[in-house]
Amino acid sequence: MVENALEFGAASEDETIWVAGLPQLASNKNKHVSSSHAETLPHALWNCDKVKTVWKLLPWYKHCGKLGDGSMFDLLTALKEKLTRSEVEDSLKSMWAIWENRNRKWNKLPVMNGAQVGNVLTAGMVYIPSSCSVTVAEAWAILEALKGRLSTDTRPFEIQSDCKAVVEAIKNQDNHLSAAGTLLHQIKARLEDSKDSNIKKSQTNGKYISPSVFQTYFGIHGPLGERFFDLVTQKRKDHKLTFEDLIIAKGTYEKGTKDEIEEFIYQLLDVSGDGIVGRSDLETVLVTIFEILFHDQPDSSESHLSSSKDSVGIFLDAAKFSKHDESHPEESMSFEDFRSWCSILPSVRKLLGSLLMPPNPGRPGFEVPRLLQGENVDSNLILLRKEFAWHIGGALPQHELEEWKLLYHSSFNGLSFSTFLGHISNDEGPTVLIIKDKEGYIYGGYASQPWEKHGDFYGDMKSFIFQLYPNAALFRPTGANTNLQWCASNFSSESIPNGIGFGGRANHFGLFLSASFDQGHSFSCTTFGSPCLSKTTRIQPEVIECWGVVAGKSEQDKHEGLKGTVLDRFKEDRHMLNMIGLANSSE
Repeated sequence: MVENALEFGAASEDETIWVAGLPQLASNKNKHVSSSHAETLPHALWNCDKVKTVWKLLPWYKHCGKLGDGSMFDLLTALKEKLTRSEVEDSLKSMWAIWENRNRKWNKLPVMNGAQVGNVLTAGMVYIPSSCSVTVAEAWAILEALKGRLSTDTRPFEIQSDCKAVVEAIKNQDNHLSAAGTLLHQIKARLEDSKDSNIKKSQTNGKYISPSVFQTYFGIHGPLGERFFDLVTQKRKDHKLTFEDLIIAKGTYEKGTKDEIEEFIYQLLDVSGDGIVGRSDLETVLVTIFEILFHDQPDSSESHLSSSKDSVGIFLDAAKFSKHDESHPEESMSFEDFRSWCSILPSVRKLLGSLLMPPNPGRPGFEVPRLLQGENVDSNLILLRKEFAWHIGGALPQHELEEWKLLYHSSFNGLSFSTFLGHISNDEGPTVLIIKDKEGYIYGGYASQPWEKHGDFYGDMKSFIFQLYPNAALFRPTGANTNLQWCASNFSSESIPNGIGFGGRANHFGLFLSASFDQGHSFSCTTFGSPCLSKTTRIQPEVIECWGVVAGKSEQDKHEGLKGTVLDRFKEDRHMLNMIGLANSSE
């Protein structure tokens, strides 16, 4: 197993740092420390109580904790079916680290400490002295990293190694024909193909970190990552992030006033750095956001609605560009335009407001609900795509963003009000109603209360309505009235229309479906400050689906109640500071 990763160092902004670790497993067979279970690979790597404490650190383990009853092949097959590609890779890394540490403990060798990379605990380079020398292991690791570098990548890069012998051997062009020499010769041959390369001893001195390290840790790359680093380092352009920079940025970006935080985010959107936020800037930011959220979640559906590219356009079209500047040909987004855009796209605002938080599970704005739709359901018929779920989830608390379960779909259950109520009656939690009409528009509402028969409005201020296609927007209660949720059945009075709806008033709802489920309407309403959600006020549903929100345990805000010095208030970043050697520079 070879791990390519960015290493902490003093690299310039245009440098790509290649570092590799090459583990060689111990030849001794692993012996289990527990005598209460039969020694099998699934038990050693998955079911052991001590091992479970490691797996529970990974966010997806709660969905896979009951696996492991069969063979190792059965376990790996089940993980492949349940997890994304990157999650499977993380699980294999963790299994290797667990196996290696158990061997080392049994052989009375020092165990690996590992290093926190993103959300996964991965091991560093490990070698067995009886198998090869340090020089061979390090040279082998560097060679494998170079092999992993794309031949089309022409950017300058740097190799950093803590093995002085390897660094000196490559620099001095030694040609001795040892095992290490053969590897070093291959390394030199690859380095000769790149004029802009360098190899040196690793060093950071705990004074600063480079743009590449910053972007890798927080998971933000490209123009958005570069702009973010530029703002955090106060636009010095020296490619060095200091401890003081980090504290000042967090003080403004996370702990400042509402105006200060939004001004920071507004400047962040100007990825081109030309002083205006144009449509091209916003498009670049949205492309980066969707790459961060969905790059490891391939969608087999061919529907254009599932395409991140089209989703970028949907979110982009929700923005206004009303600012005119004679020095720029395109109209740009004013600060008020930006605030209006964030108000109807809370998921975007939430994510952009948490970029400087540690990349841990539960990071605001980065959570996308798991959509559980059943084994026999054709995913091409489902309206709710992952991009849409993320958009809707921007107005919900963290514990309602774990799993959403499909309760009703008109294509499978029929266009029937009674069938609809029957399928959702067993679910007492919040629901997400989604409608696609014959005009092709997609919209709906979040109902915080169960759908129960009433003769009047009910519900609470958590409910809201939204648009998904061709534009994305979300409208929360304004407080103008409490006409939030409507569900009536078998009433004979025209003043109490039978059906389900949100906002407005009777017979003039913000969104309404009649009990026949073949017609409805959508008017602008003061309840949510929303416009007509469709092309026309009268709607003809083509597809109706309803999702149940499977709420998890509510968690208190990590930042609530923290007191003390500035550093004490940022204790959640301590592990990050220790990694890069900056924490001690403040003490």
